[in-house]
Amino acid sequence: MIVPYCHGLAKFNHLVQGNRMEDEIVDLSEEEKEEPWCSICSGFTDYRRKWTTVPRADLDGGAYSENMEIPHCVTCGSVMQYLKNCKRLVISVRILVILFLLLSALVFLYLYDPSVFSLLCLSVCLVVANVLNRLPRQSRQALLTHKIFMREQELQDAKKILQADKNITDL
Repeated sequence: MIVPYCHGLAKFNHLVQGNRMEDEIVDLSEEEKEEPWCSICSGFTDYRRKWTTVPRADLDGGAYSENMEIPHCVTCGSVMQYLKNCKRLVISVRILVILFLLLSALVFLYLYDPSVFSLLCLSVCLVVANVLNRLPRQSRQALLTHKIFMREQELQDAKKILQADKNITDL
């Protein structure tokens, strides 16, 4: 079978003109999984997977159970966190808290006349927003311990570079 050559379809032309399919293998595997972080050990330690089932609601009004993999640290036995999920959760909660504060400020200061009652309600909303911001405690702790760990690593690397520079200048 003779197929005309099209300039814009180089990959297609390569396959159609009789060349082997093995040359054009596409990797369909999932991206490399993120390693979980242990907040207690402050590191990407070895972990063991434990499975748990969580009940979920179905669109038909029923329920089904979903199996979830939860990593546990081999060293200390605590639950480990994925840093990407922690970051997403903390940022989402902060955005919701900001929207809550803006909405409550608009309601209590713009819709109602500024009075002692509206200022009291606004201060209660500030306390509630502060509590809501602190809710993802484990995620915030994991991000904080990772940040401290990275700073310590940078400090150790800087010490190694300074020591190497000192050794070179001593020669």
